[in-house]
Amino acid sequence: MTGKVLVRHLIEDSVFADCNRFSKEEFIKLHTDRITPDFKQYVVDNGIPGVICYNPEEDTVYDGHKRIIIAWLLGITTIEYAYGESQFLIELES
Repeated sequence: MTGKVLVRHLIEDSVFADCNRFSKEEFIKLHTDRITPDFKQYVVDNGIPGVICYNPEEDTVYDGHKRIIIAWLLGITTIEYAYGESQFLIELES
């Protein structure tokens, strides 16, 4: 399954799967502080790299948190996602 989703929705409403030790706000702040100037410039020049791993039925983000946060900071309104049989999900479910 692939598609596009609103970045604002992901930031405000979706569940971030690895956000169990922090509030979502703390998690976003932590990852915002880890965005390097080089990565930010790369995204400005080239767009968001790859896709995030997001399940719209569960409204849960499994991978791509930093890409969502940088998209939000740069005012990018939508981001591409994929969900299905991937090596990442096979390892996550093991």
